[in-house]
Amino acid sequence: MTDENILTPDAEEQELLDIGWLEVCLNVKSLAKSIEFYEKLGFIQAFGEPENGWVIMESEQAVIALYEGHLEGNLYNFRGGDIQKIADTLKAEGVALKAEVSMEEDGSLGCIVEDPDGNLLHFNTHPDDLEDDECCCDDEECTDETCECGHEHHEHGEEEKK
Repeated sequence: MTDENILTPDAEEQELLDIGWLEVCLNVKSLAKSIEFYEKLGFIQAFGEPENGWVIMESEQAVIALYEGHLEGNLYNFRGGDIQKIADTLKAEGVALKAEVSMEEDGSLGCIVEDPDGNLLHFNTHPDDLEDDECCCDDEECTDETCECGHEHHEHGEEEKK
């Protein structure tokens, strides 16, 4: 398959929603056995807290988060997108949010939708996921000196990460 086959002519004209990068989150029975398995596939343990039941495994082409005892099932975690814009666009398209946009315990902004087959898609952006000049909040929403996403707004219009 070539890149030409990926998009249809109609899709090329449509503006695509930037939903961020994908991290697959797996609910595992044994973290140790799962780490060993994914290492055999060429993944390395990038970070995490195995003693607390989670690690992030990376390869050159993929990121897989392994969770033992933290998730009810597997989910697709899209990171780094404009969460409010994603939520507003999905709602405008008639997609119900399973969890509305909210600030999560780790300081990230997130929301969740469920696809027709019951798969969960978690849209999540932590301030650390953003480039220095990005902000996950719409400028109109950022009325305080600091956005919900953790960016500080300065009078000259530039943003700086906390």
